[in-house]
Amino acid sequence: SRCINKAMVEGARRRKLGKTFAPAGMVQSILAPGSDVNPLKYEGPRTRKELWESGAFVDQRLVGIGIRRIVRTRPLIRDCSCEFLVQIVDSAVNGSDVETALDAAQTIGMLDGRPIYAGQYVLRKFEMASMPVKNSA
Repeated sequence: SRCINKAMVEGARRRKLGKTFAPAGMVQSILAPGSDVNPLKYEGPRTRKELWESGAFVDQRLVGIGIRRIVRTRPLIRDCSCEFLVQIVDSAVNGSDVETALDAAQTIGMLDGRPIYAGQYVLRKFEMASMPVKNSA
């Protein structure tokens, strides 16, 4: 959810909505429906060992850390999807702003190596839904 939130904030900045999205607590949660994580949907191995052994899900490249260059290894999943809900708690942001931000962030991407090597995505579907208001009485 941190990655999705970061992509939303970066997309909002690109569309001049950055000040609206900047305050902490604007988004209460970004979760998969009925879950506390955002699982990636893809065909392939699931464990670190299986990902490594397959070779098709591994990205290794030299990165600069200070004056040194070291090899970083990251998982690489090329064809995947993720479904999530965004719960907005700040009235300064509406669903249209969230859609605009996510749409703008497609070319920015998320996670490591973006946007040059990986992390770009396609926003295929966006739906507005009303959430029941919890009574605090």
